Amino acid sequence: MHRYFPDFYIKYKNSDGKIIEELIEVKPFNQCSPPNPKKKLTKTGRTSKRYLKEVQTYIVNDAKWNQAMKYCKDRNWKWRILTEKDINIY
Repeated sequence: MHRYFPDFYIKYKNSDGKIIEELIEVKPFNQCSPPNPKKKLTKTGRTSKRYLKEVQTYIVNDAKWNQAMKYCKDRNWKWRILTEKDINIY
């Protein structure tokens, strides 16, 4: 069991006057999809530490995000992941 705290909880009225509640996670784009398996081997044919770290990070994030999505669904909230591409930071 782990504790997880998303980056933002926001509550606002949309243009129709409806109250919207939303959880937002901010992450680098490269942590939002599985690592590229083509980069997994070093020149000696061993699995690289960097690739293993990327896999571990993705697995942890994916597990957290699946639970956050369920939490939001139970409360009729929205769930979003924002990356540098969404907020125009390059």
